[in-house]
Amino acid sequence: MDVTAPAVIFDFTAVADPCAEVQVVLSASVVPGADCTGAIRPCTYTYEWYKDGFLIFTTVGGSASETYTYFNPLPLPSTVAGVYYVIIREDCCPRNLISSWPLYIEPSCEQCIMGPCFICDNQPETFSIMMVLPPSDPCPDACTFTWYQGVLDGSGNCVPGPVLGNLSSVTLTNHGQYFVESDCNGCKN
Repeated sequence: MDVTAPAVIFDFTAVADPCAEVQVVLSASVVPGADCTGAIRPCTYTYEWYKDGFLIFTTVGGSASETYTYFNPLPLPSTVAGVYYVIIREDCCPRNLISSWPLYIEPSCEQCIMGPCFICDNQPETFSIMMVLPPSDPCPDACTFTWYQGVLDGSGNCVPGPVLGNLSSVTLTNHGQYFVESDCNGCKN
């Protein structure tokens, strides 16, 4: 009878692009089990990748190290934010379920612009921007802002023109189209 130490999880990571809700790269590695002489048994592994308790993909016949990229499902708005983990099964010890620790991916910060819809009789109106984690928690990142007046390009599209300010609020007196760009740790919206 062969007696082998079970494989154990060595590493598990979940990495998302902090600027976009596009994908999460999941990676897991196991240390294969060894027999009583210290020899490593050649096993293959099945990786069951989970998000928020739901199976999202299965890698069958994998090696001791595997990677899976989870793409944000359409239609948008959906999110890659959530809790990720992996359960690994080894073919040479089928009853051994190797579970990773859960990793949480936070949602990306989003712009929330506040102000009136109309400017009447050239009366000054103040518009403000705040970056939030959906639905309404303040963004933990340090952000800078740039407000632009809209101008028409050669094709008739409204694009950012002259800079109007670099604060989280701007006071406007004329109707028109305006843009605000946020930069939170290099993530621009």
